[in-house]
Amino acid sequence: MVVANTKPTENTNTNTIQIRGRSYVVEPRVSSRGEEGYRLSGPRGARYVTMRNVNTPHLMFLVDDRGFGLSSVTKGVWLSDEDGELRVVHS
Repeated sequence: MVVANTKPTENTNTNTIQIRGRSYVVEPRVSSRGEEGYRLSGPRGARYVTMRNVNTPHLMFLVDDRGFGLSSVTKGVWLSDEDGELRVVHS
């Protein structure tokens, strides 16, 4: 399980999380509907945003930021920020 603080540390302005061996920079975001979530950016240009589960809002899944859909990298990945830190709960 990998944990990323949702607040930047003193030494850096970015947070990272690892999903299936790939690192992503984590940025907080607010959707056009006012929902809080995160944007994950990979080193080769991949971008994903989190969407919250309706029945369990602390659980989130990832969708491609460039078009609505799932990729093989993010399929079956669930994230949570229930304890104030973004972390992978299932991959």
